[in-house]
Amino acid sequence: MQKPDAVIARDLRSEVEHRIGIEPIDQLLHDRSELVKQVSSLRARYGSFGTWDAIRKTELAKVAQLVRAEKARDGGKVTEALIEESAHADGRYVDQIIRATEERAEWAKLEDQIQAINDKISRDQALCRFVAAEVSLSR
Repeated sequence: MQKPDAVIARDLRSEVEHRIGIEPIDQLLHDRSELVKQVSSLRARYGSFGTWDAIRKTELAKVAQLVRAEKARDGGKVTEALIEESAHADGRYVDQIIRATEERAEWAKLEDQIQAINDKISRDQALCRFVAAEVSLSR
């Protein structure tokens, strides 16, 4: 039984990659795909047109409602400024901000890993062009 063309091409590509001494593109693309899966929810939340601002405002509004209810229950004077200040200082809101900061840091690390793979692929392409040019010049 003859191998399909795609398998022959993959085998040939693997042989050439090995001879040139570059990482297999299949492995690089697999690694990149796994990183993109990990970073996708962070991009959706914190990236352009992400949902972070809406999430933050919703959490702040929920905390403000709780603060308002607590102040009203205690019979103290309740002003909007006091509610806003208390909501921003509330541990639940502060925890959300801390968590978001940690997630943004993780997002940056994942994006850097993805870029490193992209850079490696670009470098390997340049190496392949160099080797091809070198072979054609030696003839």
